[in-house]
Amino acid sequence: MLQKIQTKYELTDYQTKLLKYYLMVFFGETGKLLAIGCLFLNQYPTYLGCVLLFAMIHTATGGAHCRTYLGCLAASAVLFFVCIDLLPYIEIALIWRVALLVVCALLNYCIGPVMTKERRARFKSQDNLAKSTKKALIRVLTVIGCFILYSCQYPEMLLAKAGFWIILLDTLQLMAAKMTNLIRKEA
Repeated sequence: MLQKIQTKYELTDYQTKLLKYYLMVFFGETGKLLAIGCLFLNQYPTYLGCVLLFAMIHTATGGAHCRTYLGCLAASAVLFFVCIDLLPYIEIALIWRVALLVVCALLNYCIGPVMTKERRARFKSQDNLAKSTKKALIRVLTVIGCFILYSCQYPEMLLAKAGFWIILLDTLQLMAAKMTNLIRKEA
């Protein structure tokens, strides 16, 4: 099928490989989201909100990634289960949630994005890398800022509480990924 597309649209081998990669990622992520979503049928809007929040932050800042599809599926399922079904029942005053979200925004801005050497090498110049980094960091600040406004408007909604934990745990994993990268560079 890809050969037909390559011929019809006159794609280079590289473009065809890129298309294949994007299709694999799209279908893999869609399958993962649907599989995990089955765990949250009673809370599907909250689950989708958390997925969107996580995706917008994690794709901008990077961080830790699993080596296998099943590892990623398991880690994602645990993350969403803990953030939606367990941690929201720990009562934290809105002022402290907002304060911690501001700290998370600052940490994400200072630490992110955490990229592999391979990802950094894909940028044609340092200028392109710098522009991409700046856009990603602005996106993270915007997303967390909008989420803070949402949380202030609807502090008792499950999404406000679960999303707080998504941001907090993602920031913690970003810090761990950054420290891991620093340790690897020193070794």
